[in-house]
Amino acid sequence: MSAVNLFVSSRMRSIVHRLWLCVVFVAASACSSAKPTYVPRDPTLRTLPLYFYPSTTSNAPKAILFFFGNDVGFWESHERLALRLADRGYDVVGFDIKQYLSKLPDDAAVRARTFQRQIVPLIARSAAELHADTLPLVIGGHSFGASLAIWTAAHTHPAHLAGVLAMAPTLRSHFFITASDLANLHEPTEPGSFGIADVVRSIPPSVRIALVRGAHDKRLAGDSAIRVAGGPRLDYTEIPLSGHSLKALTLAGPMIGNAMDWIILGK
Repeated sequence: MSAVNLFVSSRMRSIVHRLWLCVVFVAASACSSAKPTYVPRDPTLRTLPLYFYPSTTSNAPKAILFFFGNDVGFWESHERLALRLADRGYDVVGFDIKQYLSKLPDDAAVRARTFQRQIVPLIARSAAELHADTLPLVIGGHSFGASLAIWTAAHTHPAHLAGVLAMAPTLRSHFFITASDLANLHEPTEPGSFGIADVVRSIPPSVRIALVRGAHDKRLAGDSAIRVAGGPRLDYTEIPLSGHSLKALTLAGPMIGNAMDWIILGK
């Protein structure tokens, strides 16, 4: 074999080796668990669908985010986002709203009142668990969970509420998870359902609202009404190349982190 061929062969082996290392690194990163490892000291919290991600930075946490999952649950992309925000200096408590709602009464009015009565003590108890009960509070959520986070900010009075992080909210919502919700067929219109823009108007004016939406989300066009309702205390982030799920966090993760920083730090 000529020296040139030997060089080419060696060069190709080097390139293949580097590509293989890249594949292994990416696969390892993708498979690394974002499951929470924190076990609450409070025995009551251990019985609830809550997932704790204390801030991992050396500085004091900037705020606490109470993070509603969606109508599927608190799933893997929510876990990865919670871990990213913890790495950014936020205490995060994930909340599986699907599991929680499955235990509430069937009557729509009773269900809404029960949720309203229970959610503030639940948030307070979760914040106390992380010694975060004096920190600014952000209520956040994704999709169905974002809509209920907005409702919570409008209709309850949790301590130290600073903002709402609404990631891809539905345009209308209710306190039930139906087959139509799971299939994204249409927005609910039954008695007891509510329009998100209407609810946003009821959020106290001191509370900032960060609305985050993927550029390919089919609900994108409906955001204009929510933005008008939010007025100047609402900040809007449209994430390129993202759909409703916001599960690709390469772009969405940092931009959602920036939205959190805007709520708490004003930048």
